[in-house]
Amino acid sequence: MKKFMDLDLIKSLAGACAVSFLLFICVTAAIGQELTVDVDAKKPQATAEKADKIEKTEKSEKAAASPIASGEFPNVVAKYKPIVEGNRSTKSAKPFTEDVDTVVPEPGKQATGDSDWHIAFAPYLYLSGLKGQVGTGNRTLDVDLSFGDVLSDFKFGFMGQTEFRKKRFIILNDLIWISLSQEHSDPPPSLYAETQIKVKTFIWGPEIGYRLVDSPKGTFDLRGGFRLMSIKNELTTTTGILQGFNVSGRKTWATPIAGVFGNYNISEKFFLSGRFDIGGGWGADFTSQVYLGGGYKFKPNMALITGWRYLTTDYDDHTGFIFDATMKGFIVGMKFQLK
Repeated sequence: MKKFMDLDLIKSLAGACAVSFLLFICVTAAIGQELTVDVDAKKPQATAEKADKIEKTEKSEKAAASPIASGEFPNVVAKYKPIVEGNRSTKSAKPFTEDVDTVVPEPGKQATGDSDWHIAFAPYLYLSGLKGQVGTGNRTLDVDLSFGDVLSDFKFGFMGQTEFRKKRFIILNDLIWISLSQEHSDPPPSLYAETQIKVKTFIWGPEIGYRLVDSPKGTFDLRGGFRLMSIKNELTTTTGILQGFNVSGRKTWATPIAGVFGNYNISEKFFLSGRFDIGGGWGADFTSQVYLGGGYKFKPNMALITGWRYLTTDYDDHTGFIFDATMKGFIVGMKFQLK
C-alpha cells in the first residue's frame, strides 16, 4: 500500500477544517446579531407598555377619589345607578365574537409551517482530473489525467445530487457515474511502447444529517453516511522493454464517512458553500472530500452553483486490485428547489 497521506492531502484537510470553522463562526455571529437587533427592537415597545400601564393606574386612582365614587352625593348615585347597571347588563349580553376579530381556517386546511418536506435536485458536471495509481491482477500503472485530457477523452457521465429535508433532519444522495480513458505512446527505449488505461467510476454517497444552525444568514449541518464506489480498471500495453499485457477487473466497496456542510448567504442572491468529510478503516483504507464553492439565485427556487471539489481514495486488496487516486476539478451545475 502506498503512503497513507501525502503533503497535498494534509494541506487540503487543514484548509477544509479552517473553512468549516470559518463558516460556522460566520453563521453563528450572524444569528447573534439578529438576536441583538430583536432585543433592541423590543425595548421601546416594553417602555411604551409600562407608560401606558402607569397612566391607567393614575386614572383609576382619580376615579376612586371622585365625590360620586366616595359616596359624598348619595342622591346622585341613587338616581343614576339603575341606568348604569342597565347599560352593564346590556353590554354583557352582547356576544363576545362581535367585539373580537377571529380567524377560522377553511375546512380541511391547516397551517403546516416548516414541518413539510423540502426537496431539492442539483444536476452538475464534475470537470475532474484523475491522478494516482490503478491496477488489477497485480498489474499497476500510473495515471495522470489533467483537466484538458478529461475534456478530450470524456466518454460519458452523469452527476446529480438530491436533498430531502424536514425541519432540521436531512437525507442526501450524491451520484457520480463517469468513464475516463488515457492513451499514450512512448518512443524506445521505454517500458511499454503503447499504454491504454480506462477507468469506469460509479460513486454513490447516501448521507443523513442534522442542521445545527438554521437562520436567514446561513446553515451549518453535521452529516454522516457511507461512500459506495464501484471501479473498473482496464489496462492494456504493448511490448517495449517489458512484455505487454491486457488485464481488467472491477471491485465494489463501501466506506463509512462523517463530515460537515455549511452555507452562508452574502446577500439575497449570492451565497457561499463548503463541505468536508473523511472516512476509512472499512472498505477503503482512506477517503476524504473537500468542496468549496458558491452560487447565484436567479429565483427563490433556482440557482447556479459552481465550485472546486477534491475527492481522494486509497483502496487495495489481496487480489492485486488498486485504486489509489485523486479526483479534483471544478463543478458547474444548477440547483432546483422542487418543494
